[in-house]
Amino acid sequence: MYVTFKVSVNAIFPASTDVSEIAFSFNTTKNHISHPRDLNLHIFKKMVQRIEGKAEATIPDDDTVLITFTVPAQAGQTSTEAPLNTLNIFDKTLLSDKHILIVEDIDYNRMLLKEYLSDTGAILHFAGTGHEAIEFCRQYPYIDIILLDIQLPDIDGFKLIAELKKYCPQVIVIAQTAFTSVYDKKRALEAGFNFYLSKPLKQDILLKTLTSAIQKQMN
Repeated sequence: MYVTFKVSVNAIFPASTDVSEIAFSFNTTKNHISHPRDLNLHIFKKMVQRIEGKAEATIPDDDTVLITFTVPAQAGQTSTEAPLNTLNIFDKTLLSDKHILIVEDIDYNRMLLKEYLSDTGAILHFAGTGHEAIEFCRQYPYIDIILLDIQLPDIDGFKLIAELKKYCPQVIVIAQTAFTSVYDKKRALEAGFNFYLSKPLKQDILLKTLTSAIQKQMN
């Protein structure tokens, strides 16, 4: 499954810029750029290609470059690979009827997690900010697992976990973050997170972690 995005770009260019040159450079350049102004777009194109996506520039009007890029919903999985039938690998009864709170401020990431967990039987709840997560846990302390994005707009995840566990002391909390250094992982575990996941999340790793979390909770 692929997802397509479109972004209009004009604010970064000087008024005298010929946007047709920008679009031509973006579409044809492979390993070098002809002008420093093209650097950011060139880096962006390489990042899209790195996760097996495609990007193209068009010119809808005289002062705008429209970037259209398509990326796999699950980065790193090529279009020739068969879809992973995770329910044949993981025991879905472990997640059935379990309450999972997903704390994530990015709409796309929430939709992706919902898709990944759609066949597990888990009961999903969503919070877009740290304050929403705190209020939810205060009202519903029976949550089994919290998938917590560390980089939230209002509260740092390392501080938020302590607030959540005041209301849900037995909950399993899984950190999810784009930062993947050994230091970040160590800091997360020291802060009280039970597991640590690196973005972009892969469905098989997510399900393996969640089932491990439930097994840990049962023991």
